[in-house]
Amino acid sequence: MRHRAWLSIGLWLLIVMTGCKGEVSVSSEEIFTKMLAESEEPLAYYGEGRVSIKDGETVEKTTFEEYAGRNGQRKVITEEPATSKRSIAILDGESMTMYEEGSKSAQRMDLSSGELPAALTQKEQLLSMLEVVKDTHDTELVSEDTILDMETYHLKLTSKEDGLLGDMDIWVEQGNWFIVKMKQKNADIETSVEYTKLDLEPGFPDDTFLVDLPEDVEVSDLEEGMAVPASLEEAEQALGTEFLLVDDEKQDLDRIEMDKIGGEINRTEVTFYYLQDGVPSFSISVFPTPEGEGMSLGDGKLKVRGKDAEKMDEIRGISWDEQGLRYSLLMEHPDMTTEEVLQLTETMKMRSEM
Repeated sequence: MRHRAWLSIGLWLLIVMTGCKGEVSVSSEEIFTKMLAESEEPLAYYGEGRVSIKDGETVEKTTFEEYAGRNGQRKVITEEPATSKRSIAILDGESMTMYEEGSKSAQRMDLSSGELPAALTQKEQLLSMLEVVKDTHDTELVSEDTILDMETYHLKLTSKEDGLLGDMDIWVEQGNWFIVKMKQKNADIETSVEYTKLDLEPGFPDDTFLVDLPEDVEVSDLEEGMAVPASLEEAEQALGTEFLLVDDEKQDLDRIEMDKIGGEINRTEVTFYYLQDGVPSFSISVFPTPEGEGMSLGDGKLKVRGKDAEKMDEIRGISWDEQGLRYSLLMEHPDMTTEEVLQLTETMKMRSEM
């Protein structure tokens, strides 16, 4: 559902070089500086790769293709091998269009004002992640490895304390400072991103970044579905009724966002984000209870506040209906348990009672 940023270090290290001991002529700090500096310059490339997310016994796999032009154009195609579903995102300089093959709708965002979206390619997402860890991780230069016939530096990032990002390993190409591989482990969740093909001198056809959708696809304005900050009063007005809030001294309500979703869903969704000791702990999205066949929750095995509930292990979420609203809670902190969440829901009160 909602997929952040990192960087800076200062350790000089002796390293093992491809099979034999020796001194590497650069430090981890220098490598990071180079990566961030080079990321500010447009780099044209074509890449293919795969993403794997393992949570306990559950493994989700995705493949991707990326086309990056020197003038900021982007085209990203992702596919879920298990279902063969393909999604396409194209940034042509004037707008960004997103479309899932087979769908009758697509979303478009106007970029003529110069405001660009956050990280779109895996490369951009990885660099954003590195920005976030500059003060939270120690970095070690482990070795020099060959990947895709490219010489790379292997860096290990170790979290100084328990956090949402965990420990990571990254491999960065020595010429253009391109991150070609990343592994991350946090609690029971293991994530890997790896390029399997990379061309840093591509020749793209003229129509590479043109948007060509089927005639029967309806294009809607993406800005209508973007989350915006909201107050408690605005949230109540949008939902049309009062709602429950967590009332626990350890949990602080950090912010509220409101999302107007069009199309077949056609609803307003309000999300409350909570912090514990300054760290994201969980979020709760609230919207009118969906009606129709197959929209009911649970089989009676799980109860939340005495109501039938449904647990979604793959996203660490729990949903239930209460007084005309559906509450969808997502655990963001890796150490948070279902038992803790159930206890927190028992503290919930109507806004007027707090």
